[in-house]
Amino acid sequence: MDLYYQVDPAKQWTDMTRYNSFVLNGVKYYSEGFVYVANDSSIERQKAVNNNEPMQPRKKSDDDWVARILEIRASDEHHVYARVYWMYWPDELPAGTHDGKKIIQGRQPYHGANELIASNHMDIINVVSVTSQAHVRQWYEENDEEIQHALYWRQAFDVRTYELSSVELVCSCKTPGNPDKLLLGCTTETCKKCRTSLP
Repeated sequence: MDLYYQVDPAKQWTDMTRYNSFVLNGVKYYSEGFVYVANDSSIERQKAVNNNEPMQPRKKSDDDWVARILEIRASDEHHVYARVYWMYWPDELPAGTHDGKKIIQGRQPYHGANELIASNHMDIINVVSVTSQAHVRQWYEENDEEIQHALYWRQAFDVRTYELSSVELVCSCKTPGNPDKLLLGCTTETCKKCRTSLP
């Protein structure tokens, strides 16, 4: 997942002072921390709330984007920027994504409701687009007794090759488990051997 990158204009970026944190609206954000970042959907939703307009149905990918801060630089207190890696919602996996030997797009049956996918998709953002801290942790599948209620990730997506890292396969049908369900048996519809699970 290592990625060589270049910031353009390079001199303007390297001339800025590097910091370990920044403060926005009284909240301190740190390098290596996770944040929510406003996007068009979240801005429109906020406008609708402010104007008392009816809310449209939404899906998970309409939520604020989630990013991990890699580096913070600033030229002054009004010009503060962060280099980030984006965390993808499974719904955002593009067509042509390689999941093992399968070619997929979007959310798969094994993705949990609060599951994110780490990526090496990098950008530089103005920190004023940060809306709040995000609490995201890596979930290790050997700890399968813990049902995930917060944001977590277990897979990584390489934007150069469209490859998705593997997940642990369960049952004899070799499919991944969904971490939202307590696994007593396989949750795959086509597997008739051990289908019992709790939501």
